[in-house]
Amino acid sequence: MIKIKKEIINLTDHNIPSMNELEKKHNIKRIIKMNYNENLFGCSPKVNEWIKVKNDIKGFIYPDMKPKKLLDSISKYWNVNNDNIMIANGSDAIIDLIPRVFLDEKDEVIVTDLTYGRHANTAKITGNKVNIIKQLEDYNYDLNSILNAINSNTKIIYITNPNMPTGTYINQKELYDFVEKVPKNILLVIDEAYCEFANANDFPYKTSELIKTHDNILILHTFSKFFGLSGFRIGYALSSKYLIDAMKKTYQPLSTNKYAIYAATAAINDRQWYSDMKAKAISEKEYLYNEFAKLNLNFIKSQGNYIFLITKEEKWENHELRMFLLVNYSICIRNVRTIGLRLTIGNHKQNQILISGIKAFLNKESEKNVK
Repeated sequence: MIKIKKEIINLTDHNIPSMNELEKKHNIKRIIKMNYNENLFGCSPKVNEWIKVKNDIKGFIYPDMKPKKLLDSISKYWNVNNDNIMIANGSDAIIDLIPRVFLDEKDEVIVTDLTYGRHANTAKITGNKVNIIKQLEDYNYDLNSILNAINSNTKIIYITNPNMPTGTYINQKELYDFVEKVPKNILLVIDEAYCEFANANDFPYKTSELIKTHDNILILHTFSKFFGLSGFRIGYALSSKYLIDAMKKTYQPLSTNKYAIYAATAAINDRQWYSDMKAKAISEKEYLYNEFAKLNLNFIKSQGNYIFLITKEEKWENHELRMFLLVNYSICIRNVRTIGLRLTIGNHKQNQILISGIKAFLNKESEKNVK
């Protein structure tokens, strides 16, 4: 029998549900997916238009290693140079790459407790120690505790802003002050997968400027969320040329397919459509806030396209609401340990169905408690 590394054995299975299997099991025609933070408003129609134009894509020819139109578009979008950009097969591919490029055997990383788990897992896979810092009681980052946790072996600090699954965020002053306190020999990875959904006045919208003055910052972006291209699997990193060049040396070349490149180029250049979409998403977020408040549900106002319900004080269990919504309303939502549930913000019809389902569940629970 082949021996598997202990670091792999100790990892938790992804346990990602198959929508086809769930639909078949529960006799559901089509599930409303509110569990993966996909953009339920879709993507720019120009994406499909461009792909139709490019139907003669010459699949027997590899994609361009340096897709100039996309690089130029990202460069313009963030006001950085092309040399500061690395395009990959989803930002997860870059997350997987980071420990392999920057961590030696005894190096350690710092992550926060309730956040995107891939950051910690990639360091565990390479056998590095992961120091986990608890969040504050309001689920915000405890930046002071992160700084206090730095030791001589610390090599990487991961920050997700807005944070996922909580939707909390580090404002511009907090982040910029934090950046100045992080030692220059420590890589600060800022995962901004959901930043384009943010609407707070003090959100740090121009962190790309930091890479011009700090060569220890790496910023992650994806086309999966805001741009609605989850199925295409394409993302990118912004950083100093020094760090980008190092990562490109070890990354598998030609890994991003042509359709993804075309789709991303079309999407990032359709500013008006995405501006209109964002306004709809914010409006629907406010609708859900109001409805959750009427139902006396505890939730966190979010800077992402999802809302975190805090359920740890409820008399019912997370799995009870999840199964009720799935079986009776064809809605799939995401469990977050035993403390909460994460729900993707959908279009108005989807959100109305969600609220109807939650109301029905709470009424059922209320009647049960009376008995």
